[in-house]
Amino acid sequence: MKIISKIKCKLFYVMLFGVALMTLLNACKKSNAVPALQTSNLMVVNALASPTSTPVYFFLDTQRVNTAALAYGNTPAYYTVLTGYSNGTFKNATSFANSTTTYAGVAPSLSLVPANSYSAFLYGNLASPTVLFTQDTLSAPPSGKARIRLVNLGQNEGTNVDLALLNAYKTPAVSNVILPNNTYGSASKWAVVDTCSNYTIQLLATGTTTIKASSSKLSLLPNLNYTILIKGISGGTPAIAIQAPINNSVY
Repeated sequence: MKIISKIKCKLFYVMLFGVALMTLLNACKKSNAVPALQTSNLMVVNALASPTSTPVYFFLDTQRVNTAALAYGNTPAYYTVLTGYSNGTFKNATSFANSTTTYAGVAPSLSLVPANSYSAFLYGNLASPTVLFTQDTLSAPPSGKARIRLVNLGQNEGTNVDLALLNAYKTPAVSNVILPNNTYGSASKWAVVDTCSNYTIQLLATGTTTIKASSSKLSLLPNLNYTILIKGISGGTPAIAIQAPINNSVY
């Protein structure tokens, strides 16, 4: 009986040691676990209007975001970037080897929140470039609808502008102001609109029917978000223009 008792006692201590060892190993695994990377979505746009505009790169601190240089009026898309950066800067791609020419940066600084979406627009002219930085809190529009916003970076417009949608399917064609009274260098709120494959976007002097610019026929598809970008120089080069709607849907 004493032998059996000793064996049981030894087994108990062996089991106790095993439990302690497993607990220690699990604790080590937890402490050595690599935290998940925190990311955001970032769109960068070159709307710096000048006859001598050059392509640009966008940097987060010292990390270059776009591998290919962005020409004026580039067709943008969202990049997946790590959070934790504090500086966002556009640089002249032709002097990238020296990184000497900085056009403009996000002021005063940026803070990228994980899982959020942002846009950085370089605009103005070579003498005084600046950056419009927006937080794009995007969600799917109501079923069957689209959502739009206006980013007004057109120079020398003379007045604030209204964005109107002309539906050519209707007889007579009907033009409705959707986003009124937009100042230069601003991004409007988002507006929900009906979808259509035969829209014309019109840029009107605020409160009038005076057309400052208009687009060719275009489609706004259901369940998508779009940025309508106004770029260029009224009466100058490059001419003021409405860029094809930018698909902002990342949900």
